[in-house]
Amino acid sequence: MAKTIIAEGLQVIGNISGTADIDVFGHVEGDIVGSSIDILAGGQVSGSINVESAHLRGHLTGALKATSVEIHAGALCNADIDAKELETRKGATIRGTMSITFE
Repeated sequence: MAKTIIAEGLQVIGNISGTADIDVFGHVEGDIVGSSIDILAGGQVSGSINVESAHLRGHLTGALKATSVEIHAGALCNADIDAKELETRKGATIRGTMSITFE
């Protein structure tokens, strides 16, 4: 599977769509559709995200729809979350609504 890396110091303004896994070290302003996303410490996304799997270690502002979501210590999530599985770690900050659907 291909991987797309938004490097530290890089700012992307616009939507990203594809089937690749996405690692965000930099800053994205726009909506993201992909297989999985990892917003790393120092990484920021402002927009809506729609993926199978999401790992949040950095900052997210907007909305997140995923099958599986992990929010790690130090993450700042100002987003509405729609997921089937949600795991949060002590030290994560979450503001927004959460909808967890069990099937």
